[in-house]
Amino acid sequence: MKNIVSAFMLSLASVCVFGQMDSIHVTVHKGELALSTVDSTSILSELKLDAYIDDFEFLGQIYIEVVDVQFKQAVFKVKYKIEQILEEGFIVDGIFKTTLLPIFNNREYKIITEIKDYQGIIVKQIINHI
Repeated sequence: MKNIVSAFMLSLASVCVFGQMDSIHVTVHKGELALSTVDSTSILSELKLDAYIDDFEFLGQIYIEVVDVQFKQAVFKVKYKIEQILEEGFIVDGIFKTTLLPIFNNREYKIITEIKDYQGIIVKQIINHI
């Protein structure tokens, strides 16, 4: 009986090891903000996020929170479920790409990205500063 339980646990561990996302990289960058006035574009940029996830089959959702560091206040929160990601075309050349919000160029922001698998388990949490 002990050998049967051991074999079951070993096979379960094998499934868990092979059924996950191994490589996840998130980059955050500023992009040009298309506004009609020159003054506005000199103080504002667009915050963009790219996430490389090696296996979208196991992805459940991506949660993103942007925090203004000076005020210690969340200024933006969004949750993308896999259905929305696939339906709305967020994946371009194998990379999840999204534009988040306009930001002030003279402020520091912390971007928290949580990647969850299809079971709702946090696979990786990445914190970027810009």
